Amino acid sequence: MNEATRPLRFLFIVQGEGRGHLTQALSLADMLRRHGHEVVEVLIGKSHGREVPPFFRAKIKAPVRAYEAPSLIYKKDHKRLDKLRTAFYNGNPRKLRQYGQSIEMIHRRIKKQQPDVVVNFYEMLPALAQLRFRTDIPFVNIAHQYLLRHPDYRHGTGDAQSLLILRLHTLLTG
Repeated sequence: MNEATRPLRFLFIVQGEGRGHLTQALSLADMLRRHGHEVVEVLIGKSHGREVPPFFRAKIKAPVRAYEAPSLIYKKDHKRLDKLRTAFYNGNPRKLRQYGQSIEMIHRRIKKQQPDVVVNFYEMLPALAQLRFRTDIPFVNIAHQYLLRHPDYRHGTGDAQSLLILRLHTLLTG
């Protein structure tokens, strides 16, 4: 098999908040394997009060490592972002140190695995790791939230500050 047709090695980095990014990662892993490629490892950002779900660990068929990642904190109705609690939770010095350690761990895992491609499913810390350590390995970012960046996307009415935070997060992940 020549270089152009050799199987590729992928490393996934997945936002652990919510189930959408996890199921997207499962689907992409299945598609890649059907075409002869390999998912060498999956890194998942643990969110506030959540662990990696057992269904994901069972179905991804690759080693999974979790790391501490920033979390969104919602109000009691679970529908609206609690901006103040989110800022205080993620901005405390202990959490900031943990996020720095997570950035270093992401870099170490990429360096150890030497994938051909890193696929980021809407997680912010890999983008910060790439800014800090600059690897030549291509990053591909996948998430429906990137539609927010399209000039023809029509935004609904709502909380302008929450939309700004979402847009900033979307910018930072890519």
